Amino acid sequence: MLEHDSYNNLKGSKEGEKTLQGTHSYDILCNPKYYGKFNYIPVAQDEGDARADFIIDDDSDEGNDDWQSDKVRIGLNLGFLPEVMAQKLKFTYNGKAQEE
Repeated sequence: MLEHDSYNNLKGSKEGEKTLQGTHSYDILCNPKYYGKFNYIPVAQDEGDARADFIIDDDSDEGNDDWQSDKVRIGLNLGFLPEVMAQKLKFTYNGKAQEE
């Protein structure tokens, strides 16, 4: 998840100095402290439970429950898309992001 320069800088740093702690990357949704604040349900669940079983939304369509959490991930990463690509995305009610 690191670029070569970042990895080499981390490798060359002194132990405990400027290191990542509590999570393995800068992905905010990898840290349980933050995914709870975003009401994000990670794809991987303990004991084989289905992710959708943990998601409660306000409609009766049980087929779109994953979209509740997926749109959090998309929203947080939207800023990293080139503007021309982001403007082409069309979000629909049923949870599909399609290119126009």
